[in-house]
Amino acid sequence: MSLTLLKPYFMSVAELKQKLIEKISKTDDIETLEEISSWIYLNENPPIVYNFTEEQLAKLEVSEQQIKDGNFFTNEEVNKETEKWLGE
Repeated sequence: MSLTLLKPYFMSVAELKQKLIEKISKTDDIETLEEISSWIYLNENPPIVYNFTEEQLAKLEVSEQQIKDGNFFTNEEVNKETEKWLGE
């Protein structure tokens, strides 16, 4: 009876990257994704992830449309108006 030794299988860097990309793209678990993100960005400033409600997203869309339509005040305009109110 002979004993056959199996060689351990080691993935190449490219294979490992592909497997990780596949696993990450299949998950919808925000905690897992945030954990992976924090690990990846250990030595960098990690991106800030905001979790908005549907209501907040709707308000942001309205605000973005107002900006596109030119319906906003510049900092200079707001500062002048503030000085005017404080002076009354």
